[in-house]
Amino acid sequence: MKFNNMNKKQKGFVSSEVGIAIFVIGLLGLGGFLSAQFLVKDGNASILVTNTVDTLKNIRTKYRHSGDFTGLTSTQVITLNAAPRTMVNGDSTLINNYGGTLAVTPTNCSGSNDCIQFVQSRLPEDACVDYVNGVFDVSDTISVGSTEVKGSGVNTINQATLGTACDNASNNITSTHTRA
Repeated sequence: MKFNNMNKKQKGFVSSEVGIAIFVIGLLGLGGFLSAQFLVKDGNASILVTNTVDTLKNIRTKYRHSGDFTGLTSTQVITLNAAPRTMVNGDSTLINNYGGTLAVTPTNCSGSNDCIQFVQSRLPEDACVDYVNGVFDVSDTISVGSTEVKGSGVNTINQATLGTACDNASNNITSTHTRA
């Protein structure tokens, strides 16, 4: 019995067509993954700004009837439930979403212990710039490392200076905040 396959149309895909389809799907998947990574990194900075501003507002509310911020520590912030739970690590440590810490202490602006000082540690360069811009309006002063990027009473920031100050794999950012 002889089969005549020459007159039948070919059905299915050729292996090269399947290979091209898998390659295209792989490229689309890689593009989606890289886009998601970018959005997550950007989202981490936004979350950090939101958590910091919320913590500041809660501290101001808790201390509204106090003459100053004497006794304010990270431990006290945790005890008063002034920080979001995602920032709390144990009984005395506040953490940020970059593997660093947030230290909270009173500091002197125009009197004794009349301001709050936040020190965020270990912020990567891109998060540093976004964080400083995000907390700019609620801060009296901001320093990145030893570089002051916002002075008291100043309402502008030089982005080139900020970028240079943040050009570090692991930045410490110190901000002071008044009672208002």
